Amino acid sequence: MNPKVNVLMITYNQEQYIGQAIESVLAQRVNFTYELVIGEDCSTDGTREICRTYHERYPEKIRLLRRGKNLGMMPNFFQTLAECKGEYIAILEGDDYWTDPYKLQKQIDFMVSDTDCTLVFHSVEVLSGVDSQLMSAHNYDSSGLYIKKNTPDQYIKKEDIIMHSGSFISTPSIMFRADILSELPHWLLNALIGDYPLTLLAVAKGNAYFINEVMAAYRLGVPGSAVSRNKDLAFEDKFKIYKNVVSTLNGFNEYTNRRFENAVKERISDTLYYFLVSYSYVDRRRRLNAYNLFKKNLKYAHRKEIWLGLFPCFKPIFALFSLLKKNAWRLLGYLKSSNGIL
Repeated sequence: MNPKVNVLMITYNQEQYIGQAIESVLAQRVNFTYELVIGEDCSTDGTREICRTYHERYPEKIRLLRRGKNLGMMPNFFQTLAECKGEYIAILEGDDYWTDPYKLQKQIDFMVSDTDCTLVFHSVEVLSGVDSQLMSAHNYDSSGLYIKKNTPDQYIKKEDIIMHSGSFISTPSIMFRADILSELPHWLLNALIGDYPLTLLAVAKGNAYFINEVMAAYRLGVPGSAVSRNKDLAFEDKFKIYKNVVSTLNGFNEYTNRRFENAVKERISDTLYYFLVSYSYVDRRRRLNAYNLFKKNLKYAHRKEIWLGLFPCFKPIFALFSLLKKNAWRLLGYLKSSNGIL
């Protein structure tokens, strides 16, 4: 019989952290069945052996998928996802861990009470991936930033999920209904990142709910992790990722019959703006090529800032134009009062 909940865990070369991640799953206190499905991606350190030891010790709780060769993050993620047969799926990567033994129970209790809810997430601690020191509590507010401690549990606007979820939905906090995966759209299967497209699919099919309790720890910047590798990518490789995000959002827009088009356009513009600004040290030709490719997706304020970054010699002209525009009414009044010029 299939479990009620599957915990999806992918791991590669995480021998320093994987034991703590697995232990935090085994520590869950629940009144339902659950199974941890580990996609071990042919690690070159001791990760596989650690996973094997836990699997042999808890065969009724852990299913270990041993890859014959390294698949890479996303193929490993989707193949592990395909092995999850429960009604609900929670995500925990091998370098993070849960801190509340009732985390799964709390999320399930809410999802069972509201059948229209397809996604539940919560606050997490953010730890340094280098020394595990606490960096912050990773939360939510209606502007897409971080919330205050006393913010109540609440439903989240779908537009906020689309525009800002990278700021407040942390991977180890996610639980979603498995039936949203009954058909996997091409924009999800072709994504180069896994959690954000999943949250998009969830809000396309139901509601999202936030629980303001810290129930997991998320390590930021672990050497070799997706976030760490992303920071070190060359301009062209990072450009490929951002183009893929735009493609994902455009696919989602069509999938939802453009119900959230304004939010999608806002997210695309913000995403491209961040990319072009963060690579301001790259030579002008490559940045200009990227800008020209996507300028139609950028709102005016973003186009202006990026253009001035590419061609700073135009800054005085733009400043003069802005000054004239701001004081146009004064200039008009002056001209009207000057010997009937107007």
